[in-house]
Amino acid sequence: MATCKAVNYAGIVCNQKAENATYFWFYDPCGRLNKVFHLCKLHSNLIIDELMVTENSYSKLIKACFDRIEKLRKELQSGNNLSEQREAIKNARENGNPEPKFKSVMEIKNNISDLYTKVNNSKKVLVNERNRICRFCRFPLREPESPKDQIGNSFTPVDFKLARGFRRVDFLFHTECSITWITNKLAFEEKELSKLSPKRTKQETIFSSISENN
Repeated sequence: MATCKAVNYAGIVCNQKAENATYFWFYDPCGRLNKVFHLCKLHSNLIIDELMVTENSYSKLIKACFDRIEKLRKELQSGNNLSEQREAIKNARENGNPEPKFKSVMEIKNNISDLYTKVNNSKKVLVNERNRICRFCRFPLREPESPKDQIGNSFTPVDFKLARGFRRVDFLFHTECSITWITNKLAFEEKELSKLSPKRTKQETIFSSISENN
């Protein structure tokens, strides 16, 4: 029976049943790990949300822009009803209220254009996030924070699937960043950890700090 091997901040293993929940495939191009891991619903969402903070924020921004564009389009289609505007100004004056301001057609079109520009720029950020950024160190894949974060030309893919096998989301990591990430998120036996230690000496991961302190 598949169980969730995610660990909390105290290092305690979840061990909940995870047969019908999200799973992910981790492939290390250096040959240290090529395995499928099952997660319970809670830890699946926690881990994915943590990796998608930037992506989710831009996705929400894009949705908000499209919602605003739709409202402006309706406003544009309804046209400027001059009689209604004059009546609103008259009522405001009679009641001692500030006169309402109405946008011109050109102003509405400019606002829509600005929103589309923001959407396009946000989509470019999402493409960059999904294909060029390491989800652990947040540095570009081809320009890691440290030369020791990447071994070889191939990066580490981590592909999340739904229970029935449909794609949920996938991430890319520097090779050594991925080792640090997965050993902090999941429980491994000692014999497995010995195979997961970085390929280079004084690697800037949790393993280097452990070995240097002993």
